[in-house]
Amino acid sequence: MRKSLNVPIIDEYMKAESRHDEFFGNRWESWREKPNSDEILHAWKVVTPSENEKYILDKEMDAYRMKNENGIILQLNIFSEIYNDSILTRTGRIVYHTEPRTNIKLNEKDIDSVVKSWNLNYLIKK
Repeated sequence: MRKSLNVPIIDEYMKAESRHDEFFGNRWESWREKPNSDEILHAWKVVTPSENEKYILDKEMDAYRMKNENGIILQLNIFSEIYNDSILTRTGRIVYHTEPRTNIKLNEKDIDSVVKSWNLNYLIKK
């Protein structure tokens, strides 16, 4: 379902952290904090099931990190809301991990532009 809605999946190198019981969601984290050069690192993911219905996804948050040509680490945060397992809306942010800290809000179109430029094409909604 995540792939059909262009929602990030849990990557194989991620490990469950801060586990809650099955109704309160989970957080998965990469074992590395910083990306290597020429790599997009899926740093963390939080999955929150619906409070009203069991086993229905509701909200997900993902963070991707990359190092730009100046060595500055950028983080793309994607906040996904899933309705009835079929409709996805997203908002996001780009965060710079160096001074001065910059935080840029993103809408759907902006997110598609960033994921395309980062070659995360499976996340483009079109």
